[in-house]
Amino acid sequence: MHDVMGHQLSLISLKAQVAARVLRKTADIDRAVLEIELIERSARESLAKVRDYVGNMRQPDFFEGWQSAWRAGFSPGVDDGRHCI
Repeated sequence: MHDVMGHQLSLISLKAQVAARVLRKTADIDRAVLEIELIERSARESLAKVRDYVGNMRQPDFFEGWQSAWRAGFSPGVDDGRHCI
């Protein structure tokens, strides 16, 4: 994840510098807009990757874990220990 984000952020920084330089040196608005659109696309792709990565890391909270364990304990065929009483 670190390598991917480092690459994407470097690309965004470089494209921003290119857009600024194009506007200062040539005033070519179409070229600058193209560079800015590439910045936006790279930023959106990076954000999607981070969301996907973080979403896969999500851990259930205590209540979710408890509910899951409770449901598993009362599944058909699971001995709940009541026969011992």
